[in-house]
Amino acid sequence: MGWLTASGGKLFADLEWSGKMATLEFSPSPATPTLASTPLAMVPCPAWWNHWNSSLVDSRGELFVVHFRNSLLCQRTVLLVQVHRLDSTRRAWVKADGLGSNRVFLVTSQFGVSMAADEAGLEENCIYFTKLDDKGLYVYDVGQGTTALYDPREDIPDSMEPILLMPVS
Repeated sequence: MGWLTASGGKLFADLEWSGKMATLEFSPSPATPTLASTPLAMVPCPAWWNHWNSSLVDSRGELFVVHFRNSLLCQRTVLLVQVHRLDSTRRAWVKADGLGSNRVFLVTSQFGVSMAADEAGLEENCIYFTKLDDKGLYVYDVGQGTTALYDPREDIPDSMEPILLMPVS
């Protein structure tokens, strides 16, 4: 299983390379969880890409997947960020034009979450992400298709990775 997220009381996981999404539901009775898999149309990938990282993100009950396409020469270099939304009626990933009104995604190598941009003091329609062994905080503007790097301080080694903490309400 690949990407994993929770949405609407269910756990969703991508069954990597199978073109299926697994759903684990614990209701109506916690003693009898149900596991199902649903075929999905795969996100198109050009033949010349061979390495990418992805994260599933639940945003107000909708599932998104964020793909980071990496360079063949240096897998730490992100060349392209793609965002797709799950169209449950067509059972396919469709290119997302945006993240939704007042939404921002935070994505690390371990998780991806959606939150209200104004509550976090962040720019809406942006994906804030970190990379393994990299101290930078990257901001991808979905509308503009651009990425900016925020380098915290020169005296911090480049190999340090930031830790993003999520508040619990």
